[in-house]
Amino acid sequence: MHRCEQAALAVHPLVKEAGVRSAARLAEQFRPLVIVTLEPVFAFDPGGFRALARSAGAFLVVVPTEEVPSVELDVRLFSGILEASRRRQRDLEPV
Repeated sequence: MHRCEQAALAVHPLVKEAGVRSAARLAEQFRPLVIVTLEPVFAFDPGGFRALARSAGAFLVVVPTEEVPSVELDVRLFSGILEASRRRQRDLEPV
């Protein structure tokens, strides 16, 4: 049980809403594993959102609407968390 608690602490589950103007500052401050945005917002500046996710070491999840089914959102979030965690772990490994 202690190992599970430690693992959960390492993930730092937190949901933070950000406007387009504050997204970069918050991504730098919190270093999220996943950044979620709606397709219409993403379409405004796809390259900017990709760069934001890359600089934060986050996985970018783009959803069509806020009404995306919970199961689909869960899968996409958990997949993103796993992928971002793997990337960060690789970055920590000695060359």
